[in-house]
Amino acid sequence: MTRSSAFVLLLVLLPASWAQAPGPVALPRYAGFDERYGVAAGTEPEALIGKPSIIAMSAEKYRDSATGEWRLVGFGEAQAVYDADFDQVLKVLDDPAGAISYSPRLLDSRIEEKEGARVVVYQEVGISFLGFKLGYRFLAEQVRDDLGPREVGYRIRLLESLDGKFFDAYTSWYAKELELGGRRLVYLRYYTRPGLRKPVLGMDLIIKSFTPGEMKSTMDRVANEARRRSAQK
Repeated sequence: MTRSSAFVLLLVLLPASWAQAPGPVALPRYAGFDERYGVAAGTEPEALIGKPSIIAMSAEKYRDSATGEWRLVGFGEAQAVYDADFDQVLKVLDDPAGAISYSPRLLDSRIEEKEGARVVVYQEVGISFLGFKLGYRFLAEQVRDDLGPREVGYRIRLLESLDGKFFDAYTSWYAKELELGGRRLVYLRYYTRPGLRKPVLGMDLIIKSFTPGEMKSTMDRVANEARRRSAQK
């Protein structure tokens, strides 16, 4: 999902039926993307400081009526509040190719196109879990949306699965600066919805056990990279 590690989780997580927890304000939706912007309803930011929490996740295997092939679709969504510099968090999310320095599952990453708020990135992801070894190569498009003075969203979609293993995939990040107890903190919301073609036997069960920890560690890595960059200023 990038990378940021947003893109890494885009293909590592294959988690699918979903009910949106809308933010407290109306925010834009974009044709061709599937983004989750805004603070999730019912959120208590104080309870999330340094503690990533899963909002919702699911995975479902089904046979596609058009092609007859088995597919796995799903979603995962998490949120957290971090003691980190907001501008440095944005610099991390602005640079999906740079995620290779802090995302252990990212094997290769490079910018293919960049124009204004839009970036096209090539990435290769490799994972090994309970004896399963999987790899994915893909092109993804990331667009930054400046939603307010201290509020930014990133919507990401799969452009091409270069090895044909995915039929679609979407990710989004939402960052908002909050003031809590006299401190300026960063609220992060992370969402991913990929779709896998011809999943191996038991993949849905693997994903359900693998996803929560992976999503939380991805958010932590983004915050830690922002802190590292702040320390070098």
